[in-house]
Amino acid sequence: VNEYGSWRSRKLVDFFEHYCKTVFSRYKDKVKYWMTFNEINGCLEVARPWHQAGIVYRDDEDHYQTILQASHHMFVASAKAVIAGHEIN
Repeated sequence: VNEYGSWRSRKLVDFFEHYCKTVFSRYKDKVKYWMTFNEINGCLEVARPWHQAGIVYRDDEDHYQTILQASHHMFVASAKAVIAGHEIN
């Protein structure tokens, strides 16, 4: 969270995709249904963004813009994970 700023960073999309590919490859024969994120829209609760996205606001940032960016990254990561899941299994 401190190094990359949690889901406000685009780098987490690639990290999450790599994580999912690893887990999908290892457990593909044992798990029938996968869920990437539960209720990404929970991030839009500006007062408590750390619950879903691990966001700790900086003093100089627009909180709403930060949450929208984090949500976008989570949606992209979820889409990439779904694609990877279909390719692997």
